[in-house]
Amino acid sequence: MNTLSYVDIHCHLIPGVDDGSESMKESLSALKEEYDQNVKHVICTPHVTADITLQEVENIKNVFSDLKQHVAKTAYGEFLELHLGCEIMYSESIAECLMNGTVWTMAESSYVLIEFLPSVAFEDLSYAVRRLTAVGCLPVLAHIERYQCLYKQISRIRSIQDMGAYCQVNASSLHGNIFDQRTRFIKKICKEGLVHFLGTDSHGMIKRRPEMDRGADWVQRHCATPLAERILCQNGLDLLNDIVI
Repeated sequence: MNTLSYVDIHCHLIPGVDDGSESMKESLSALKEEYDQNVKHVICTPHVTADITLQEVENIKNVFSDLKQHVAKTAYGEFLELHLGCEIMYSESIAECLMNGTVWTMAESSYVLIEFLPSVAFEDLSYAVRRLTAVGCLPVLAHIERYQCLYKQISRIRSIQDMGAYCQVNASSLHGNIFDQRTRFIKKICKEGLVHFLGTDSHGMIKRRPEMDRGADWVQRHCATPLAERILCQNGLDLLNDIVI
């Protein structure tokens, strides 16, 4: 029997603020699925960019507060804790935005969830990591399986981690079959300890439902127990407690 509870560090379940969940009802349904899949902590990470307005920031925080109140009234509310973060599209001014509070970190920690275009050059990705760490942030690279410059490039992944980056993959990326080359690569780096976090990147009940359970099942069956526990739970708890992994 699995007694390990999970931390989902990446999802889009604050209703109506980005391309994720479109309604409170949809968000509550998706969060119920998270709970049913043994997720105990969820960091809500709406898409933000450097040009986000103060009104948009206020709206995100107000709707998140409303979502927490609705979850608290559910049967599972006392067992599922929500935290506010964001998924930041990297640009040159992001470090400054983090310093002045225009965009924010994950659960008020030093960790920031950063995404790039799939075509990002490795040199640009490396520069971004160095820029963010220079201002005291701990960058978590969202869904690294999407970046062409890292595909089948384990030495590059090790290099950016040496610079201070952490890596997140989507649970659904572990679902491919043995003939799926990208899935095979993601599984390989998981087993080698190069993945720090598994996230659902759920966008609700229509676009991308939470699928933490299937990904977590693969991790627990194919990774050494201490590594699986770190990927699925302990690293997430360390993030929430602002502990450097």
